[in-house]
Amino acid sequence: MPGVDAQAAMEELQAFERGALDPAKFPHAEHIRLGYEMLARHPFGEALMRFSRGLRLLAAKAGRPQVYHETITVAFLALINERRARGGPQSWSEFQRTNPDLFD
Repeated sequence: MPGVDAQAAMEELQAFERGALDPAKFPHAEHIRLGYEMLARHPFGEALMRFSRGLRLLAAKAGRPQVYHETITVAFLALINERRARGGPQSWSEFQRTNPDLFD
């Protein structure tokens, strides 16, 4: 969601962690964006724990718990973290623009 302010992003992360988001409205780009937001607020280990739990809850809510994949989740979050570190301070829109390969 381009232009999301800090408070709205925090509320969305909290809803994600509770499994309260609509899985039907959670495409790949939203996975990347919430991973980006999670990493902006927590060290990698904690972000991974929170993000993994949120994804498992959403997969279960969608009636498809088997679609959660731990290895892919860890790899994508590590890649987002590395790109955040390498790119320096960036807004979400800048990160999205400079990392189009993450959205394929």
